[in-house]
Amino acid sequence: MYGVVYFFTRLLVLFFSFVSVALLVRAILSWFVREGDSPFSSLLILITEPLILPVRHLCDRFGWFQVPMDVPFLLTALFVSLLTTLLRALV
Repeated sequence: MYGVVYFFTRLLVLFFSFVSVALLVRAILSWFVREGDSPFSSLLILITEPLILPVRHLCDRFGWFQVPMDVPFLLTALFVSLLTTLLRALV
């Protein structure tokens, strides 16, 4: 039983680590290329947007868009990083 839990925990850590890297690359790429202009940029949007979209809706509901930066993106990156750290602590 422990082996199955360990396997799925490691799989989740790997997935969230991949998402963290995708978020970082998307943030850096957004400084140089407009979103959706390149196939790689479109792939990063396809990977990361399903995680960012619920946070965007939540921020829109509370009116957190007065700040000149992408708050939902930052909150998602923080949440994914925190979740990865917690999962690594379990293993």
